[in-house]
Amino acid sequence: METGMIDLDSLAGGIDLQATLESGQSFCWHREDGRTYERSAVSGGSAWYTTVLPREFSGEHEVVRVRQTDGGLEWQ
Repeated sequence: METGMIDLDSLAGGIDLQATLESGQSFCWHREDGRTYERSAVSGGSAWYTTVLPREFSGEHEVVRVRQTDGGLEWQ
């Protein structure tokens, strides 16, 4: 499984992952700890969010996980 980190300072305007994924503007993302719409910390703390990419991206379904940490967006 690939992993990576995107530095928050490299994103113009920054990002609030919790607000983005829980606002209703995106769909098919699930918060792994089940605490969707609860504020556990700034930007959702370090909660993991998951979704499944369709086969068109890699030939098979793939689960993607992402979370926001103090320094960036971590993904797997």
